[in-house]
Amino acid sequence: MKYYLAYGPNLNLVQMRQRCPNARVVGYTYLFGVRLVFRGSKNGCFLTTDFQQPWCPSMVGCGVYEISDKDEQALDVYAGVPYFYQKQTMQVQCVWDVTTRREVLHNIEAILRMFLQHLAVKEHSSFFIC
Repeated sequence: MKYYLAYGPNLNLVQMRQRCPNARVVGYTYLFGVRLVFRGSKNGCFLTTDFQQPWCPSMVGCGVYEISDKDEQALDVYAGVPYFYQKQTMQVQCVWDVTTRREVLHNIEAILRMFLQHLAVKEHSSFFIC
């Protein structure tokens, strides 16, 4: 099993269950020094995180899932890897339980999908509130 950091539409538990029936919610964490931005092409806009701003004082909340290889493949198809997103792994210092808010994991390696940087930043949709 692997850990996956979810943000945006993958925080929707119903949609994640449809995409990844074997995925299990582990908890939540925060990515510091990043922000949510809208990037896109002629075909639409995509929500992603921006690591290009190390001075950025904001943080992004992420759900943490335990996923199987089959779930990872389904997420790759959904996200358009490697055409729109690229996979990265990153160290996560702490994961908290959603209900108890107690630490359940620390110092784990998790998969994160990052939108390709060459696509332009777009105006955000009023549908998303960050």
